[in-house]
Amino acid sequence: MAVDYADHLYAGGYFGTAGGILASRVAKWDGSAWSPLGSGVDDQIKALTVDGIGNVYAGGYFTTAGGDSANYIAKWDGSAWSPLGSGMNNTVRALLLNGSGTLFSAGDFTIAGTNVSAYLASAELGISTVLSNLSVAQREGTKLVDLYYDFLSTGTNTAPVYIAIADRGVAVNAPSTTGDIGTNVVPGVMKHLVWDGGADWTENVATLQFTLHDDVEPGNGSESSLLAKTGQTISYATGDDGDLQT
Repeated sequence: MAVDYADHLYAGGYFGTAGGILASRVAKWDGSAWSPLGSGVDDQIKALTVDGIGNVYAGGYFTTAGGDSANYIAKWDGSAWSPLGSGMNNTVRALLLNGSGTLFSAGDFTIAGTNVSAYLASAELGISTVLSNLSVAQREGTKLVDLYYDFLSTGTNTAPVYIAIADRGVAVNAPSTTGDIGTNVVPGVMKHLVWDGGADWTENVATLQFTLHDDVEPGNGSESSLLAKTGQTISYATGDDGDLQT
């Protein structure tokens, strides 16, 4: 069994149903009901582990996952199964994913991928992050703006998150931002930062757009290496009194 960041429980074994629904060897419990992970796998699951963004890794006796070839090890990304390379040549009985993005496998195999690897192997999956669920709200009667977001990571180390603010397409310098922002943000949900718009921005009528990213200078050509692409953009306009308005 394994539990993800949202406290969903994943169970694997030799079963064919979970809670009365078809679920081939693996299922998810969301706190109120069981659901299958696609069409599941074709034989017993012996090990499960979950990374910080919700990918599920399964090992066992199976050789197909989601109807496609997957030799004894596979990944579920929330919508589809995929093999991990060419897999193993025999059963995977244990899985461990560390905070640096390394997946360790143990079992009866002697080959992992194309390498001779007796009973123990590792794969460098790397670190992926996801910025999501951005919300923005002005504190009534002030120019303080609260931003909340989820910052999920397959690793446990800190990672950079920056804010970009634009006024009708023109960048707004935002040094007066505090909270979960900067080079060492700890992954988690409901991260919080505060921007003091009164200190950084003096226009009375505008539309402001807020974007979170991992690049100090968005637009400098390095967007392809972003930890997360631009997510939701929240726009705010100001009235003649200078207060930010939705």
